Amino acid sequence: MGMRVQKVITAWMLGIASAATVASGAQAQSANNQPVIISPAQAFNRAMFENSGTYIENRSIGRQAGGILGIGGFPENRLVRDAKLVNLVYRDVLRQQVSSTPLIRMRDLRNPFDSTVGNPANQGPSGNPVVFEQPVLR
Repeated sequence: MGMRVQKVITAWMLGIASAATVASGAQAQSANNQPVIISPAQAFNRAMFENSGTYIENRSIGRQAGGILGIGGFPENRLVRDAKLVNLVYRDVLRQQVSSTPLIRMRDLRNPFDSTVGNPANQGPSGNPVVFEQPVLR
């Protein structure tokens, strides 16, 4: 009898979890089933405060009690989840920037500092050899 009750409770919990997942996925789209496009700045702001909330939100009595008891996660764990989310948004924004245009290749500018000073065959910027005068020791 105990195993049967445990299986029923497990199935019930899985049903609730899957229903919550479907409901949260439906909120991510607009009314006409088109994805909502936001700017990178909005994406970063949304990711930064997704789990941990803002300072004003965290000052409520319920949120403070939840942080102490670990309801919804402890504050440090919420911050870690936000940091991971910000990292994902950052990587996605970089990927979109790189993949949006073809690579542009250019020649490097001439650098007068690409050889050592001690090399007697060193040519200066004007094409003349660099000459260092030695002081006469008496």
